[in-house]
Amino acid sequence: MVRECEVCGGIIRGAGKKYCSYCRNSREAKEQSYDGVYSNGTEPLPTNKSYGLFVVLILFILIGSIVVFNIAGNKADSELDNTTNLIVSSTNESCQYKELKETSEFIQVLYDKQGNRYENPVEIKNIAGGQGRISFDLVNKIPLSVSVKVNYEISHSGGTFWPNNEEFHDIKPLETITIVNTGTSGILYGTSSVGNIRITYLSNNDLEVKPEKKKEEICKLCNGEVCLNDGIECNIDVECGSGVCNIAGYCGSQKVIDCSEDLQNCNNQSCLEPKIKEKGQSYSCEFECKSGYGKDGICSTPLKEKVLKWFILIIFVVILILVIYLTLTGKNLFKFFRS
Repeated sequence: MVRECEVCGGIIRGAGKKYCSYCRNSREAKEQSYDGVYSNGTEPLPTNKSYGLFVVLILFILIGSIVVFNIAGNKADSELDNTTNLIVSSTNESCQYKELKETSEFIQVLYDKQGNRYENPVEIKNIAGGQGRISFDLVNKIPLSVSVKVNYEISHSGGTFWPNNEEFHDIKPLETITIVNTGTSGILYGTSSVGNIRITYLSNNDLEVKPEKKKEEICKLCNGEVCLNDGIECNIDVECGSGVCNIAGYCGSQKVIDCSEDLQNCNNQSCLEPKIKEKGQSYSCEFECKSGYGKDGICSTPLKEKVLKWFILIIFVVILILVIYLTLTGKNLFKFFRS
């Protein structure tokens, strides 16, 4: 004959047996009377059945709490990771894009009869000093005759100074002439040196001299700031010297380029990171949403996921209520479903 143990609900075999072998050896089985009280008149201790249900309840609540805290922690970490990072880029020592700007200083510019422009066609080279003499070369770098006035200063190691020495020369096309001054040859000690050499150009039959404002090369300005070089991070086109801020967020010559491996092309407008936006956050492209779904520019939860979450929640609540009920009533789970 097969029947259930009156204490734990386990299966026992044999006629006349009320308890399984384990419960027979326990205090509950030895002292509990048929009416549910101990032979000495005291209330029974909690049965193994009630104790087991109580343990199940505690474990269920503990696991549920761990799941909830884990979800909340992951969400907080995600929001922290998604916080915009401020990137401070250092100022470039050299600018790729430059432009000429007029200054208040005037320079001499030479024009030939064809209108060709020449600036500083004569170069000073091989400056030398010595005992009783100084010298330097004037090199004409263009295929036309150049007329010049040369001023320079001579100083002697003994303390004598000649501030204004002046000479006029016509230098033939591509010719080099040497200026030599032996005015200090009578000084038998020390050495002489030359400095502050200045060239003034004069008009002649080949060239006309005109004064013009000097232009200096400066970094090109874009939107009031120094233009960004190619390859530097940017936000809008006007920040770049090239006039193009590509979809990856860098200055360059092409607007649409291939995005890096961890980014995706968003409507040929920008390269964006996928699956970084939480529910309720706005997006430019739907792939930014962690859920992979969005509506009206806002990330949201897909319908099937919503249904699944509610289903799991309902199951959780039902099981929790059932465990609490069985714990408080002391009923056996198998008997509960059989009844």
